Amino acid sequence: MKKAPNYLVIVIIFSCVRTQNEKLVYDENGRITAKFVYLNKKDTTSYTYYEYYENGNVHYKSIVFEGQFHGTFTVFNEEGLPDTVLTYSNDRLHGVAKVFNPYTHQLLRETLYIDGKELIRAEYFWGVTQQETPGDTIFGLGYWYNIDKRSETPVFFPVGSIVWDDIGDIIHLRNSYYDITAKDTVSFGEHHRVKIVFRMGLAQNISFTLTLGELDENLKFISPHSIKSYKSVSDSLILDIADYKLGTNLILGKIKIFQNGKNVTTLRTENEQIEDYIFFHQFEVVE
Repeated sequence: MKKAPNYLVIVIIFSCVRTQNEKLVYDENGRITAKFVYLNKKDTTSYTYYEYYENGNVHYKSIVFEGQFHGTFTVFNEEGLPDTVLTYSNDRLHGVAKVFNPYTHQLLRETLYIDGKELIRAEYFWGVTQQETPGDTIFGLGYWYNIDKRSETPVFFPVGSIVWDDIGDIIHLRNSYYDITAKDTVSFGEHHRVKIVFRMGLAQNISFTLTLGELDENLKFISPHSIKSYKSVSDSLILDIADYKLGTNLILGKIKIFQNGKNVTTLRTENEQIEDYIFFHQFEVVE
């Protein structure tokens, strides 16, 4: 049975107890060290696996479907807070991976994987004490990078940034990327509202089109006939998403920016020319 990828996990099984859809694993002192929760009590290939610290908090939580990792795999610290969250589909990294600061528990890095390949990376820096303009003190910096698809080895180049002050508001001067406001988890049957704002410094009369659809590892739409497009009338757009499934949902697409009705998305760098910003948003749906 699968338990934890890329981590050394040693479980000494002294006894197991099976109750309907659950199997509990105990150590010699009667402490629960692990638990399997099966999707179907007659099928041992699909389950959620938990492994516990000595204090009783969850150490690992992973989802296995038909013998393969599928959905989120989370590593927690002893306090019960997430250290690392990975997303799998059919045993391959697919979706958003997150790494948190082990001391402050703030988000340090996000990575978008598609079919096992790392394609977009975001890095965050918190607690920065830098004066942007009079009255504005930078507290957080976020930088986004795309992979150079022409390179044989993974090389990333910058595509945008967002700056926050010490109360979480965005400082506009140095921004050039999109910002998302949405819940990480919604209940099944609830509309999932996503607000997207494209930040382009102090530029005015900004609007954008958002095209949603499944992307392949080359960041091309897999089925152009099934894509959906939305157009903003300003620098922001609100989506109400009701078409989702239980578990992990990944929304992918592309953003094209306009100023005064003219396409201004193209960004030339030393490595590559960007014609569209890649959009990604991941959320969980629970019962």
